[in-house]
Amino acid sequence: MVEGIKDLYNEIIESRQELVCKFDEDTRILLVNDAYAKAFNKTKEELIGKSFLDLVPEEEHDKIRSHLNSLTRREPELTYQHEVISSDGSIIWHEWYDRAIFDETGKLSYFISIGRDITENKLMVEKLRYQQKFQALVMDLAIYLVNIPLDTIDTAIHNTLRKIGEFAGVDRAYVFRYDFENSLTFNTHEWCGEGITREIDNLQGVPLDYIPEWVNKHTQKKMMVIKDVSKLPKENGVRQILEPQSVKSLITVPMHHNEECLGFVGFDAVRSVKQWSEHEIQLLKVLTELIANAVVKKRTESEMVRARYEAVAANEAKSRFLANMSHEVRTPLNGILGMAEMLSKSNPNPQQQRYINIIQSSGETLQGIVRDVLDLHRIETNQFTLEHTDFSIDDAVRESVQLLELKAREKGIVLGIDRLDVPWRLLTGAKVRIKQVLINLIDNAVNYTSEGSVKIIVRPDTVKKDEQLVYVRFEVIDTGIGMTGKQQKQLFTDFSPPFFYAKKNSGGSGLGLLISKNLVDQMQGQIGIDSNPGEGTRAWFTIPLGVPDQQPKPEHTEPEKRGLVITDRKLKAVFLDHQTNRLNCSLTYISDLQNASRLLNSADTREQPFCVILVDLEFGAAEVLGFVDNLKDNALFFDSKVVLIASSQKQVNRAWIAEHDIYDILVRPVRTFEIERVFAAQFSDGIGENEIVYDSPDSASVFETSNEKKEDDSELHASFEELGETPVQFTGNVLVAEDNSVNKMLIDFILRKLGVRYTIVENGRDVINEMKKSDYDLILMDCQMPVVDGFMATSEIRSMSGKKKSKIPIIAVTAHVIKGYKQRCIAAGMNEYISKPYSARDIIKVFFKYLRSREHDKKDAPLELDKLHERFDGNVRLIHSLVSKFIKDSRQQIAGLLSALEKGDYHELKQTGHSMKGAAALLHNGDIYNKSEQLETAVKNRSDEKISELIHELSKAVDTLEQWWKRAGQGNTPED
Repeated sequence: MVEGIKDLYNEIIESRQELVCKFDEDTRILLVNDAYAKAFNKTKEELIGKSFLDLVPEEEHDKIRSHLNSLTRREPELTYQHEVISSDGSIIWHEWYDRAIFDETGKLSYFISIGRDITENKLMVEKLRYQQKFQALVMDLAIYLVNIPLDTIDTAIHNTLRKIGEFAGVDRAYVFRYDFENSLTFNTHEWCGEGITREIDNLQGVPLDYIPEWVNKHTQKKMMVIKDVSKLPKENGVRQILEPQSVKSLITVPMHHNEECLGFVGFDAVRSVKQWSEHEIQLLKVLTELIANAVVKKRTESEMVRARYEAVAANEAKSRFLANMSHEVRTPLNGILGMAEMLSKSNPNPQQQRYINIIQSSGETLQGIVRDVLDLHRIETNQFTLEHTDFSIDDAVRESVQLLELKAREKGIVLGIDRLDVPWRLLTGAKVRIKQVLINLIDNAVNYTSEGSVKIIVRPDTVKKDEQLVYVRFEVIDTGIGMTGKQQKQLFTDFSPPFFYAKKNSGGSGLGLLISKNLVDQMQGQIGIDSNPGEGTRAWFTIPLGVPDQQPKPEHTEPEKRGLVITDRKLKAVFLDHQTNRLNCSLTYISDLQNASRLLNSADTREQPFCVILVDLEFGAAEVLGFVDNLKDNALFFDSKVVLIASSQKQVNRAWIAEHDIYDILVRPVRTFEIERVFAAQFSDGIGENEIVYDSPDSASVFETSNEKKEDDSELHASFEELGETPVQFTGNVLVAEDNSVNKMLIDFILRKLGVRYTIVENGRDVINEMKKSDYDLILMDCQMPVVDGFMATSEIRSMSGKKKSKIPIIAVTAHVIKGYKQRCIAAGMNEYISKPYSARDIIKVFFKYLRSREHDKKDAPLELDKLHERFDGNVRLIHSLVSKFIKDSRQQIAGLLSALEKGDYHELKQTGHSMKGAAALLHNGDIYNKSEQLETAVKNRSDEKISELIHELSKAVDTLEQWWKRAGQGNTPED
């Protein structure tokens, strides 16, 4: 019986046309069929007991062992391919199916392997792969050579020779140019493989008489092929040239343009004699034509160089003229704007003030036109650089909005960030230019929106993980009158102001959108505008930004906080992970109120309560409000922020907020900034950088409520006008170099208001003399002056003896804004750069950096003015307005605290105290901030005596601030 099964088994194996082999775990052959033995031209007896690896190239051994070792009882089969050594010693390809056989105990018994010859298929695949690589190479080189600029053609030709040489397997590739007029040929380009000697230097000016056969064939558009140089006659001139170069075989392909023979491209085989296949010859022909096109392009463009140089010279003359024009225009413009500002502070009558406003408006328009023309010139002359840095998109967008928020408020429209949805804390790009484009689009939208809103949306558009890139889309959406398709086509063109059809007196250079488009183009992005008449406008741009490998971790100074979301709907989409991660918060989701109650009463929750609880109103208003009341009765959740989520405005009753101690009611779709606002209010220590938000279209600023907005706006304007007499006072002795009489009057006016001692001189020589005889703390240095200019004066000052004199801060004050001028000032030894026309704000920013404010050194100063000016970018008017309003509001809030204490209204006490703490943090008032924080703790502990004491202390702190504010020369509060 056993013998019968064995015979049947052998018969099955022998009947197969495939190669069959049985071998043990040491690769020793136990059994093969006739097909296997025949394939290797051996007998079965010769193979049995031998390792089948002897029939395989050594470099394949490790791969085969790895395949065999991977077979297990669970996965006993594997198919793979490898090379084998045929009976004639050549290398062929086999495909093998291996199966491991295990006994009942799981021990490996042997392997069965079935193989077949796949060499023919492999060759077909290789041939197809070769053709694909050939086509790809031709296409890549064609695109590469077509688009190269003139100054990189030689490098491109060399790179092309390298790619051809490596693909064709030659040792040297080169280009020769024919000079038929002088009967010479020149080796112009050469690539050599590794270890091959360069010959280009030895092959210059070779007489055409040496290669008459080559020249004859090349002019007839024929190739020259030498299969074996050693078989040429010894007296042959070509052999005498090639043998010293160790060339064994070569092929040369002529280059033609129209009917002119330009030269040839050659390919040498140095290491061994080479047989050129038809495929290789076809490749060399096609790629030689590409090189010929590049050579023609170089020759043609070289003939244009002289004309181009003339154009460059003319452009340089234009640049010099533009630089001089800029300086000459900006200098008197500085005087015009400065004197207009002085006039506006001289108590003009209403008609005079209107005339002054016209002068200021016209001057600012002219200033914008000069700036736009210069920007466009820089772009057109490639002088406009993009400085890429790692930056925060959040910061860039908020800074842009903040810059225009006041302008929007003055027009009575709402400007805000509707969606700021970029999950990376840092991206890499040209932040300054991104802000420039965004500010321009926002400014246009504000200018041409008479009512309604302007909102900004920022979100990722496309992410390319392999390139570490994210395409970010910026959108500015307004509720203006919109545009027709015809009107949109006129945008992004020279001197075409946006919406010119709506406001012909809008002013401006009309270059803003053109500059924005050029900037976006330089950043490899796209820009556009979508609009319909009567439906507003959506301006957008999308740019690629890099994603740094290392993203900064959130700087949390306290343990992670917890938030609870109670909903049976899929609300998770609105709570983006990066928002809660950035706020150091984890969210828990519960699908019904009953389970939420059990969770809130659990031991785990008592140990670490939820700080924010969001409840879906879809459970029913009565049920939800009952749930909230029960929650608030528990002292554990006294500080928790409860937020309701409504499906529509119909569900919203704002009276619930006060009646049930609810923080806010949000309406779907819930926007990112709303969630961020809720969590930021709970988790931050007062109002920090991330809380100075201007992005809520329906919320007031930190110092106003929505029902008093209109009144406060007029009050802000009034306080700005009151600012004129004494914005801020400094100590120090300032030396001013200025030769323009109007500008001298302007700087005299500004410095008198700032309280410093100062001396004004007219040239650099006087500056040097003053420095020799007196001590100064800062120099405002005009750069372009008679006798000695600012650069020479700076150089001499830096070489003076004495640390104070040689290290004195020198601030360049110049009308030059052409690229490189600022760098020239810094290189000359100046510390800062102020461009004309400048304002008092520019001077104040510099003074805060290098001088001391009069109140700065007082230990009892309630405000840190230097930090305030840094936060609000030196905007004295805004600082004055905010502090004055803070004093007024604080008085009202203290009265409210006393009233709430009398009524026992702890909720109102907590809310008012938190509001005062946030405002104090914004204004860097540590005393009021600390007392407000203590008040919150006292309210939480229901300590009425301590609450009363702290309210009294807060009142005294506000009085102290007001008195100091008046002594510091900051003007009166609005009530006074």
